[in-house]
Amino acid sequence: MTSNTKHESTTLKSFHDFIERLQARNIHYDLSIDTPRTIRVLVYVPGERWEVEFPEDSEPEIEVYVSRAGVESGILNELFDRFSE
Repeated sequence: MTSNTKHESTTLKSFHDFIERLQARNIHYDLSIDTPRTIRVLVYVPGERWEVEFPEDSEPEIEVYVSRAGVESGILNELFDRFSE
């Protein structure tokens, strides 16, 4: 078994273990493939969203987004203004 194949096997096991942990806790998630060599797991928990990427050739990459409580309804216009032409 080559070093790269061994790492891919470890990455696949990490991915599988992560999915099992989510399912055991009844945590909602979606899977996405943005590049041919990376699986992204979008995890939704109250007040947070996690993006966990499992590239085939490196360790998982994790980003956590936390919601801001008490945001005013007018923020929607501000958000759209920031991302319009």
